[in-house]
Amino acid sequence: GADAGNYTANTTTVTTASITARPLTVSATGINKVYDGILTATVSLSDNRLSGDVFITAYLSATFVDKNVGSGKPVSVSGISKSGTDAGNYTANTTAATTASITARPITITADANQSKYIGQVDPTLTYQITSGSLVTGDSFSGSLSRATGECAGNYAISKNSVSLSTNYTLSYVGANFTINGVSIDASQSSTPVPTGTSATLWAKVTPAAAGITVTFTLDNGTTATFPTYSGITDITGTAKATVDGLPVEVYKVTALIGTCASSTAAYLAVYDPNGGFVTGGGWINSPAGAYAANPALTGKANFGFNSKYEKGKTTPTGNTEFQFQTGNLNFSSSTYGVGSLVIAGSKATYKGVGTINGSGNYAFMVSAVDGDVSGGGGIDKFRIKIWDGNNVIYDNNMGKDENDLPLTALGGGSIVIHEVKTKAAIIIPESPSATVEPLLKAYPNPFTEKLNIEFASATDTQATLEIYSITGAKLATLFNGQVNKGQLYTFEYLPRLVSSQMVLYHLTINGETHVGKMVYQERK
Repeated sequence: GADAGNYTANTTTVTTASITARPLTVSATGINKVYDGILTATVSLSDNRLSGDVFITAYLSATFVDKNVGSGKPVSVSGISKSGTDAGNYTANTTAATTASITARPITITADANQSKYIGQVDPTLTYQITSGSLVTGDSFSGSLSRATGECAGNYAISKNSVSLSTNYTLSYVGANFTINGVSIDASQSSTPVPTGTSATLWAKVTPAAAGITVTFTLDNGTTATFPTYSGITDITGTAKATVDGLPVEVYKVTALIGTCASSTAAYLAVYDPNGGFVTGGGWINSPAGAYAANPALTGKANFGFNSKYEKGKTTPTGNTEFQFQTGNLNFSSSTYGVGSLVIAGSKATYKGVGTINGSGNYAFMVSAVDGDVSGGGGIDKFRIKIWDGNNVIYDNNMGKDENDLPLTALGGGSIVIHEVKTKAAIIIPESPSATVEPLLKAYPNPFTEKLNIEFASATDTQATLEIYSITGAKLATLFNGQVNKGQLYTFEYLPRLVSSQMVLYHLTINGETHVGKMVYQERK
């Protein structure tokens, strides 16, 4: 300036001053994540440092406001710090706030393959596996799988149904099939006859053997009557059984069912009365087409004769059954009757056994007969015989019908008689001072054509035999052989199977004495 020249001055000097730290603003940017069940977040930091300055920034924690899935969720950052060459030139904020999103966690489940049961079993719990992704610790599925409806054998699609997770997951499902395996049922053990007044056991055998199968048994006596159903559950051997009480005398068709998907072949349960009546019959029928399996077209006259009864104290009926279908060269003769097989219910009598055809073999047979004169018999005698070998039917004049169905074939000639046990009051036979007491004995009519009636009673408890003989001495029939009770009237009928008029003899052996009577059979003209 104007006076500068008036001075000489030093050209350097030394002093002090302060440089204050520059405020540094550290900002956080939230990073999205997949749901993991925790609050921890991840952020990236940025700041407004001067160009060229060198330092780093860091944080201790970043935390979501909650752990659940959401967009733009608040994130709190704390413990922000800086370090490095120029870090000291700045003062920085230690906390920050930002936002970020938590997205749903993907997971895939797959229904287990090879899940199965047998028809009639309760469904097992359907299961599945996680095949992609994973659950966060502490989380779990809810709900259950289901399958397409149906209980018969086959494959049924397994669906996700109500299986679910919280909204923190996206759940995908891969299905599979549930298999119901078929079984076969055998109810043949239900055919064991039982005497009236006792319990009957219905049996079914399931193959392959499997436990837990519910089997339903139905009963049908061949009429319009209805019966309750009975059920049992198979054990590990595949056997189910049910107990039935109070069945009246009858032959019952037993069928074992598993739902609507499987049924057994029919078995026939005989409920019999060993103290009941007996049945006799003789005559002929017109054998219908289809009756003779070897040649279904054959028809013609078929002759028969039979009797079946229980001896006192016995459960196996006795008697004889003959059947001849000459057109088919079929001559059947019974060998033995089945235990408890004679069942007389109203106007119908049935019994079973085994016998021979043309003198050989071992064929099962069944006779069913209706006495038309008994209430419910309809006024017409009817006869059926079924002969079979294993699963092969040889002859059946009611082919295809249930064994306990009513016979359909009317007699062309002859008769069938169901004999009821007489329950008359005891007859008082006066004591006689003589050493021998004659039994009460009556035989009528004489002559006879269709049947001969014989009645007797004894003055003591004793053994008696009543037999019919031809005039040549050949035994034609045994009407009774057993114990008799004092004062009780016994009534029997003899149905002749004779080809011409002739004399027959009855022999009643009682109290150690044999009483013989002569009767004349007159052939019907």
